Amino acid sequence: MTDPISSPQDPKLDALCDTLRAMGPKLDRTGQWPQAQLELLGTHGVYRWFLPAQQGGLGWSSPQTLLGLFKLSAACLTTTFILTQRVGACRRIAASPNQALHQKILPALLGPEYFVTVGISQLTTSRQHLSKPAMAATRVSGGYQLSGVCPWVTGGAFAKYIVVGAVLPNAQQLLALVPTDQPGVEPADPMALTALGATHTGAVHLKAVFVPEDHVLEGPKSSVTGAGAGGLGTSALALGLACAAIDHVKDHAQRGQSSLTPLGQTLTQRLQTQLERMQALAAQDHTADQRAALRVAANTLCTDATTAAMLAARGAGFMAGRDPGRWCRESLFFLVWSAPPEVTQAHIEALGSREASKP
Repeated sequence: MTDPISSPQDPKLDALCDTLRAMGPKLDRTGQWPQAQLELLGTHGVYRWFLPAQQGGLGWSSPQTLLGLFKLSAACLTTTFILTQRVGACRRIAASPNQALHQKILPALLGPEYFVTVGISQLTTSRQHLSKPAMAATRVSGGYQLSGVCPWVTGGAFAKYIVVGAVLPNAQQLLALVPTDQPGVEPADPMALTALGATHTGAVHLKAVFVPEDHVLEGPKSSVTGAGAGGLGTSALALGLACAAIDHVKDHAQRGQSSLTPLGQTLTQRLQTQLERMQALAAQDHTADQRAALRVAANTLCTDATTAAMLAARGAGFMAGRDPGRWCRESLFFLVWSAPPEVTQAHIEALGSREASKP
């Protein structure tokens, strides 16, 4: 274990990002689970950024963690997205009123040894049209029995635990910590995705899995999902990917494509504006509408910046294995990942409002 990264300005974070950046392209080619990258995050104390000192964390503020995520995403979106799923699980464990459970579990999750992930999209954005819940919970002696599917789980086959959301017959919800070595926990093969295949995201099926009372993190109650999908961290990752693409544009401008200079400057100004906006929201109470507006702006900048990187690279950027093509595919992810309806609708309206080109 090295000395943990102490702040977003710590040179050790920049060095870690350089290492992740060099390792990143191979992930897109091979689809291999980034075990080495995740171990690097653990040995550098990244997993401790997000929890208070009394729970073994480093107690970084929300603006600090968002800036850290931004820098990591600019280096490797795949690794950083996996990190967000781990963080989501750990935060839910840490926030649970089941203190005995999180005191037992959390210490082992702050280092590189174990991976934990989250399977709650069926309560927030996925399969909401079904008449029956995708993951059902039934009260049994000593706890609950869970049956169904978590349709979107990152790294389920590599996780020691999955934080699972389920719905009872009376429509109340609960969150449970499910060890993956239990009988009936069956991760499916990962989905073939347009990008980020190395995240090994796919369904996890639970077949009559028993969850003892002392593994319930929250509930049963009307809702266990909090503020819902689309937090500031999602925008931080989109802005990080935009930053990588903008740097590519500026590099081409400096190497002779002077016509790109104004575009690079404009994109840089837009990025700085959205970073300042994100940091301001993180430092104060803010509304869901403000989060959604930032998300739309970050998504749009990400799409514009990655398109600009492709234009700068020209035909070479369209070749398999080149960064601009990968970045363009990755930018599409932000249109579907934890996208609240209001964000999707804003993008649809923006596309529909563009005037048709005159002949």
